[in-house]
Amino acid sequence: MEVSKGMNGNPLRSLVCLGILVLMCSLAIIAEPCSATEVWSEDFDGDFPPDGWVIDANTIVVDGTLRGSYSTEVHRPCNLTSGTWNFDMFDIGNWMMDLRPGLYVYFMSTHPDTHPQMTYCLRITQGTTSAGLKYIYAITRFNGEATVTLASGDGLERPSLKGTLHHIRITRTAAGQMSVYVNETLMVEATDNEISTSECFRILLGYDYAIDNIVVDDAPPGIPMELLAVGAGAVAIVVVVVVVMKRRG
Repeated sequence: MEVSKGMNGNPLRSLVCLGILVLMCSLAIIAEPCSATEVWSEDFDGDFPPDGWVIDANTIVVDGTLRGSYSTEVHRPCNLTSGTWNFDMFDIGNWMMDLRPGLYVYFMSTHPDTHPQMTYCLRITQGTTSAGLKYIYAITRFNGEATVTLASGDGLERPSLKGTLHHIRITRTAAGQMSVYVNETLMVEATDNEISTSECFRILLGYDYAIDNIVVDDAPPGIPMELLAVGAGAVAIVVVVVVVMKRRG
């Protein structure tokens, strides 16, 4: 009696198709909780200061953007430790000197009045090049004793930075992987787990910068690398099984 060979008469093909289908369904189910939920946002178009924010006296809003004088600090409560922090940075360009004070975004921080301070920070400063100027992006950690640069990366070289608009996205996973994207280009990433809690979101706003459209959500940045590695491993196992079965067949 002839035994049915399954899909299109080929049991190997049926096995492979079933394995791939199960793998795709598993990835889809696991990735589903990654949908974004907005935690808070601020576009500085309403009353000033916005509700919940503590803002230095020298900070102003012009054309719906937050601007400050030399080393102006603003902060608001935020206990997010994994998710996405988005904002727009505009270079006003009125500062007469080539190099200006930087911009420091403490996306995870203890309260400014808490000691010792514990922070993860995106530090944006300027550097000179043969072609002109560039931004330098660095992820730093302060653990109450010293500031440690975990990773840094250089932006595009330009004759002038005046008038440039940058959309910046900071992500952090539950595993501690931090990534910084500038205009959707990965600029720098690092992994660190020394700090596991946060009380507020802080900005040290250097002169001549404008901040707008801050959006904070709790979504991990897409499918975690660990999950992608598991998926790739599963595909490799299916391929090996097929090869072995063919050789034995």
